[in-house]
Amino acid sequence: MSVRVVVIVLLALLTAGCLTTSGGGIGGGGDAISFQPTPYQQTMLRDGDTIVTSRAKNSVLTVRPATHLVTDRPVFVVGIQNVSRTRLDFRVSEATASQIVEGSSKPLRVYTYDEIVVQERNEGMGRTLVASVLGVSANNQNGLVLDTGGGEAAAAAAEANQKNMEELEQLALKDRTLMPGENYAGKLYVESPAESKGPKNYSFRVKVGPDVHEFQVIQSPAVR
Repeated sequence: MSVRVVVIVLLALLTAGCLTTSGGGIGGGGDAISFQPTPYQQTMLRDGDTIVTSRAKNSVLTVRPATHLVTDRPVFVVGIQNVSRTRLDFRVSEATASQIVEGSSKPLRVYTYDEIVVQERNEGMGRTLVASVLGVSANNQNGLVLDTGGGEAAAAAAEANQKNMEELEQLALKDRTLMPGENYAGKLYVESPAESKGPKNYSFRVKVGPDVHEFQVIQSPAVR
């Protein structure tokens, strides 16, 4: 198995769809993400984004931003390859992140699959409620009347919520045991870094078996 296999898995995952919680988009502004590689890492460009590959004794990780620009919390597509002769355990709860703010380290949450599910359900309920409320419109001085399009808007919101939940089930990283030679990829959700005068510098660490891969991230406003 080669690193090229992991990259192909990553690209296939990215074409499978994006959650509304992923952030980013064309013409919506946002931050660009780049990586500061360590001596055991390599970077390359694909479609304008940076991909970083990290090698350890038992595993190889390949990481890229899930969207070209970040407008909300950063989301990363992580490809994991077991290059050892034994099984390796990966748990999302063992991933950590931190940001350097005024010379001090501030922890950032790395969301588990269950946490993302709860947030998406809550946000979905909010979107459906807003769509329903938008079905009520002002009618001069006679108070409020129901807009016949309100039910359609609520139905469309509910359908979008269902699609988001299905994509989340398919794409979010979950706990997994990787057998020798096995590849696994998914999206990793990190808390939004605090605002700063310059670029936002933070890192996240992913544990696979005994290996710990650390990625140094630089997030700054996209150049226009």
